[in-house]
Amino acid sequence: MPDIDHDTLIPRLADAFKGLTGHSSAHQRATDFCFHMTDWKQDLIELAEVMNHPESVNDERFEEVILGFLIHASGHINAATKLIGHEPVEFEMP
Repeated sequence: MPDIDHDTLIPRLADAFKGLTGHSSAHQRATDFCFHMTDWKQDLIELAEVMNHPESVNDERFEEVILGFLIHASGHINAATKLIGHEPVEFEMP
């Protein structure tokens, strides 16, 4: 997975956010959004690896990678969703 070019991404996001209201500037929201959507990149890479090759790791590592992704990425994804003016969907559990 290639590195993310924040210098290109942030201005593009700021342009997309210019119509949103909030306590911070579009540039700051874009910067925050970029952080929240990229901080868990390594977790995603590791998740893809164990999901594509579950036999390559022991049970402890398998669980560690899946839980690590769910716990870390979900908070960032919720924050990013709120930054663009939406509420994350929460599913009811039985």
